Amino acid sequence: MPFNGGTPLEYFDIDTREVRWSHDGRSLICMKDEGGAVNLWNQPIAGGRATQISHFRSDQILEFDLSNDGRWLSMDRGRSSKDIVLIRQRR
Repeated sequence: MPFNGGTPLEYFDIDTREVRWSHDGRSLICMKDEGGAVNLWNQPIAGGRATQISHFRSDQILEFDLSNDGRWLSMDRGRSSKDIVLIRQRR
């Protein structure tokens, strides 16, 4: 979107929970959940198709970051589980 407002120049269908600029500023690194596995994708801001960076088959990427030179990637991975328990007071 232009700084002064107006219509967006590009639109990307990405998950915005965690998005980082690439080290060269030419793409966005984002997470995408497909079939229960979260992976990182590289989306060029000039347009075109995103390319998959990681190839995990299970679990989630909770957080990630890139080094300034783009050579290193750090991430926190794991599973999220939630249970609901109903407790009734019996007399």
